[in-house]
Amino acid sequence: KIKENNPGAKVVLMTAYCEEQKVANALHSGALTTLQKPVNIKNLLEIIGKIVPGISIVVVDDDASIGKTLCKALELAGFKVFSASSGEEAIKISKENAVGLALIDINMPVMDGLETSQKLKEINPEIQNIIMTAYRDEAHELVDKALGGSATSCLYKPFDPADVIKLVNQIAART
Repeated sequence: KIKENNPGAKVVLMTAYCEEQKVANALHSGALTTLQKPVNIKNLLEIIGKIVPGISIVVVDDDASIGKTLCKALELAGFKVFSASSGEEAIKISKENAVGLALIDINMPVMDGLETSQKLKEINPEIQNIIMTAYRDEAHELVDKALGGSATSCLYKPFDPADVIKLVNQIAART
């Protein structure tokens, strides 16, 4: 019925009953795949990611543990994620890949988050940059400059990865 009403709809059949004929009919009628209940959320997110490709994200943080945690959380949410430990590495990744969103630590050696954010905007004017900092008071000037130009939002550490995913999903829905 869904395909009759909307021929372009992407349909995934989820069922607790393995009635082979009904599953075969659904696949023949245009369902992309079937999932058995209880549904494995990781598998569901992978399927959704293939059906509705999300934006690619680069996480830029010189703190490896924060970078790794964010990358893992975003990957589990179905995003394609690149990790960079410096602004220079993020720029290289962005030149080689279609990155639509960057999560950038503001305090990094060599190239700070503001400069990284600006250079990423030069490469891709449509990129959405989210800056991150654990130094709310000390970094406020850099944060203000970034938010005044090249950054969309600021996250203050420590933060819950679920909140990051929620923000990323909101931004992805607008792009």
